[in-house]
Amino acid sequence: MFARPEPIFTSARLFVLYQSSHFPFRLVLLLCLAGGLCCAPGCVLKARQQANRQETSRLVTEAQEALEQGNAQLATDLLAGAVEIDPNDYEVRLQLVELLRERGQTGAAQAHLEEAAARTEDDPRAYFLLAQMLFEQQRYPEAARQVAKALDLDAHIGQAHLLQGRIAQALGDDELALRAFYAALAEDPHDPQTRFQLGRQLFLRGSTDQAAPLLRRLIEESQACTPEGGEAWWMLGQCYARQQRWVEAAQALASGIELRQPSAIDWRDLAQTQYRAGELQAARSSLTLALKLNPRDEQARILQLEIEQALTPDVRLTTGEDADPVDGDPLDAQPNWATPAGLEVGPNLPPSTPGSAAPPASDSPPEAPPADEFPKGFPESGDSESDPGVNPAPAEGPRSSEPMPCGPSAGL
Repeated sequence: MFARPEPIFTSARLFVLYQSSHFPFRLVLLLCLAGGLCCAPGCVLKARQQANRQETSRLVTEAQEALEQGNAQLATDLLAGAVEIDPNDYEVRLQLVELLRERGQTGAAQAHLEEAAARTEDDPRAYFLLAQMLFEQQRYPEAARQVAKALDLDAHIGQAHLLQGRIAQALGDDELALRAFYAALAEDPHDPQTRFQLGRQLFLRGSTDQAAPLLRRLIEESQACTPEGGEAWWMLGQCYARQQRWVEAAQALASGIELRQPSAIDWRDLAQTQYRAGELQAARSSLTLALKLNPRDEQARILQLEIEQALTPDVRLTTGEDADPVDGDPLDAQPNWATPAGLEVGPNLPPSTPGSAAPPASDSPPEAPPADEFPKGFPESGDSESDPGVNPAPAEGPRSSEPMPCGPSAGL
């Protein structure tokens, strides 16, 4: 057997070498020994960090494969293990948060977001995601503080401005909501949700001239066949009605009611608009559905009487000397139908006759008003009264107002 070689430098040999050497060699030897002792912990730390990164990368890869195979639980466990190995890996922690939110584990997701915000104070994403979760939980003041932190770090996050506007709406701060929606639109002019929220806010403030073009472009350029699209149609119809553009209003409201769960008031509003547009048969059909949902609606009864009067001309029976000469059998004589030239509307409608309409207003793009010059005054809502009947599903009924098509080609 071969003898095991002895190490070249042992403690004893180094001591003898140190004692027998000159001063420069002693100094060099001391510096080398000191450097080795100082570098040892750093080398160990770097090696450990490298091993952690490799293990984290492996776990993340396996988590992605588990998700592709539909095993969300395994993916969650793997990502949680990766975060435990490297708590400062911000990206992996955010991936875990998204997965936890998708699985409904909001408590764990919120805890990880708070930890991420505490470890990385200069990244706005954790604050924004935390604000989203708090908003969904209706914890609006806390959500407002978190989204404000995100915007302090980066003022060009359009979705953060949009979220700030929705939080302000929930808190009743309409001016802040309007400013936030305009800021979101400046960051992303083509975002459908931003257009919808800004158009809705302008509509609620009574700024229909600014709301109408936003809602119209939203319907033209995005998918309108959704409940939110139905709400956009309905608000656009209301804008046109306030501008007395009755034909366009009737078309928009008819399209919107197809995508809503219409109440008796919704059907009555559609009937009133169709009546003003001169679509009497359609107005009668819509009013029938309104009275079916709420037979005690007095305004609907008054409107029904006016529609029936418009549809039923006065009959004047002529006899004796006033009779017109008729050739043949007198029984074949036709009565003299006298249709009134004008129609007096009821007290719940503005003075106008069926078919009358104001000239179309121009749909010019809205401009953001200065912060101190927002439109003042809120319109009285036509839906403020009590409505005892609500249709649980969109009712079907004949209407002559042809609904607008859905989708990007649904232009007015």
